[in-house]
Amino acid sequence: MTWQRLITLTATVLLLAVNARAEPFGEDWQEQWTAVQGDAEGRLMPDGALEIDPAPSQHIYWSGGQTMHDYAVTARVKFLRADDKYSGFSLFMRWNGSVWGERDAYWIYLRPMFRSLYMSKVMGGKLDSEFDDYIEAVRPEATSLDEWLTLRAEVRGTRIEVYLDDRLCLSATDESLFPILSGRVVFGVGNAHVIVADLQQTSLEEEQRIEVAGYSYVNPPNRGDEARTVLTDGRVNPREQQAFWRMLGDTPEIVFDLGGEYFVTRAVLRAFSAPAVNISSAEVLVSDDGEAWRTVASLRNQDSRRADAEHAIAGEVRAVARYLKLILNATARTSPAIACSASARRL
Repeated sequence: MTWQRLITLTATVLLLAVNARAEPFGEDWQEQWTAVQGDAEGRLMPDGALEIDPAPSQHIYWSGGQTMHDYAVTARVKFLRADDKYSGFSLFMRWNGSVWGERDAYWIYLRPMFRSLYMSKVMGGKLDSEFDDYIEAVRPEATSLDEWLTLRAEVRGTRIEVYLDDRLCLSATDESLFPILSGRVVFGVGNAHVIVADLQQTSLEEEQRIEVAGYSYVNPPNRGDEARTVLTDGRVNPREQQAFWRMLGDTPEIVFDLGGEYFVTRAVLRAFSAPAVNISSAEVLVSDDGEAWRTVASLRNQDSRRADAEHAIAGEVRAVARYLKLILNATARTSPAIACSASARRL
């Protein structure tokens, strides 16, 4: 007997944001934050704040948090010493790169003795002077020593806003060809004695449904889905409407045109079939041009039931994409029906 693979994808490509935050400083804070520049030490205080006191002219920066697209970072900061006009506390938003000299990020720095608050864009470890033209600034007064200040930075799409004590001081919309679209958090101190408390990263991503522009089969099914609509109709379709591939044929590959660039956060494949003989895994690949692909996730079927039931294969993706490809791997004996939805955030 020739077994066939039955694959259906319903097209509710949803973008579901995962709310996440960097943990406040605790006993294990050095496991949460990794030094990326400098070798000074931070001292954990009894109230959970972090005291940072590098030697004169020294800098120390730590990387942590989660890779996100839209998020806010809030920190309370107190300067105990600022040696010169360049002494300050820094936040890097959407940080990418493991080497200091090759970093990409939006850099926000608070300097008590010089212009107080400023913002730059760093690409490949170098300042991007073009970005300065996009900044609108309302400079606060020089900040005082030994007083708590609350610094908050928000990144949404290509928009960056910076608040000091709840007052909007800096804003910019990155209109360049290469805005930084996602990344982690870096904070640090240069040539100053600073206490940092209540550092938090909070997701600003919003749930959104994508109306997929269309899809195509790299390896067309042997039968079914002649109109190329069952994958995007929002339903887990009955068997007679589903697409079939022969078991010994080519592995099913489906390419979705998302209709625009999205920050895809999560993918969910829903089905009504016998889970144990359905798709064993789904490889998720993304592309910005539909030609060059990179694998960003592998979703595993963990459901061992052998009777027909509604079930799902799901997992995080977290990648920027215009096109998304699913490569569906089957078990030894399969006749599944699966529905696919993906969560994402429009850029």
